[in-house]
Amino acid sequence: MLSTVKDATFHTAVLASDIPMLGEFGASWCPPYRMIAPVLEVIATERAGRLRVATVDVDAHPLLEMHDGVMSLPTLLLFVGHMPVSQVVGFTSKRQGSISWTRRSPPLRRGAAPACAVG
Repeated sequence: MLSTVKDATFHTAVLASDIPMLGEFGASWCPPYRMIAPVLEVIATERAGRLRVATVDVDAHPLLEMHDGVMSLPTLLLFVGHMPVSQVVGFTSKRQGSISWTRRSPPLRRGAAPACAVG
């Protein structure tokens, strides 16, 4: 099941999760953000119990955007062991096969502001 999280609940959800978590950061005005929602619903259903999937509207919850270094929309971050380990920027349809993840190296500095603002 796809869930929506807020500034106050996102990191609690990540830290409390004993399974990997896929977080989607986007905005309702962003067409790719709206396009990827059905794909994420399918992934959340197919991988229930093995992967938690959550969305964040960065317009409504900008602290998460800055805290997690999101600079383009939509951005998917895969959290494993409570840390962001991979990311995808932009829309990728499920038909295109497996998502091409970019390894985040070095790990994000917590609390660092992004180099540029989104939107």
